[in-house]
Amino acid sequence: MGFYIHSCQKMCYKKRFRPSDLLCDRSFTWVPLDRCLEMMEKHGERIEAFAPDAPIAEKCPLVSIKCLYKMNVLPYRILLTLPDFKETETFMEEYARIVGPVAREMLLYRK
Repeated sequence: MGFYIHSCQKMCYKKRFRPSDLLCDRSFTWVPLDRCLEMMEKHGERIEAFAPDAPIAEKCPLVSIKCLYKMNVLPYRILLTLPDFKETETFMEEYARIVGPVAREMLLYRK
């Protein structure tokens, strides 16, 4: 579904599309929207996990992330050693946390 904001009236149309699932950002498992809506109605919009019984997803190690930089595919750890590359590990740590385990299967474009 992408994202869903329960309190936003303009997003109510998203509830009508079936099947609709939301991604639990703790376990990275898909949860049926109806179950998520029940949790939001009961606990408010600040839900820690839509799938609290599912195991927490493994973290994606930064060394496994590949980047496209100047038309070359490079491991992120190599990219950090290049003299003209100006980025800190903080960005990539946040990227790996948000994207989750699938980040190791993706190619991230960097300038």
